[in-house]
Amino acid sequence: MRTQFLKSDYFSHSGVSLAGKSLINEQLSSDGFSWISGKQYCLTNTMQDCWHEMGSVWDRLVLDRYLSDGGSYRERRMGKYHFFPSGDRLEKQDVEGIYYQASSINGTNGGVKRKSGPLEPAFANNPLLHSLIRLYYTLLPVPDVWHEQGWLVYVHPFRILADAHAIGYPTPEGIHRDGHLFTVQIFVCKENVVEDSAESQIWSQDERSLLFAKIFQCPLDTLVINDERVKHCVTPLRASGSARGKRDIFTINFNLLNNNSPTKMY
Repeated sequence: MRTQFLKSDYFSHSGVSLAGKSLINEQLSSDGFSWISGKQYCLTNTMQDCWHEMGSVWDRLVLDRYLSDGGSYRERRMGKYHFFPSGDRLEKQDVEGIYYQASSINGTNGGVKRKSGPLEPAFANNPLLHSLIRLYYTLLPVPDVWHEQGWLVYVHPFRILADAHAIGYPTPEGIHRDGHLFTVQIFVCKENVVEDSAESQIWSQDERSLLFAKIFQCPLDTLVINDERVKHCVTPLRASGSARGKRDIFTINFNLLNNNSPTKMY
């Protein structure tokens, strides 16, 4: 894989720079996914402060009470935005954090409206989050005409927990798709976990071929996924020793506003 980037491969938005735009776009077009190392990012001091402010929110997530296995290993919140690329308008929508996936998409936990609470203002209004939404949008290999349309953007911070007596399942539904056009997974941190646990995987649509596997390690490690072309999953999270383990990430999901997606937030 190419590790050196030309000057033209660096692009920025409001204090966030990311190396490798052409390669990322090429991989999304050809393979349906792209891995971005956290080391490819550069944040201004102001945006580094915003990153630390965002990180505090994970200690106040809401327990996911809708896991079909009765587990208490996942915490989350949810938010929704409308994004209009042609005018560079990003508008936060007021929602209660109610999320729905059709059973055809999520056979394990789908088919019901799940309430996990809205994003806290410190996260929802964070300038770094807004810059990242705009930045990731520019990576998406979409037809030019789509840039004139409105987009529906979902944002979900997650925490997966594990301890000496119970493992955590980042994707209890197994190999799956989320029901969006594009999904971006951004790593925040992990503590007290077995190093080779929680491996992120990309699979072919028929689930017969493992196309990619990587463990999130560095803050801002990122997977960008064309959710209509490939599937994904994450192996179980295991705690190291007697201390409680945790893994924090957030996802940014992109859909056209006029698209009848099987994933909805009310």
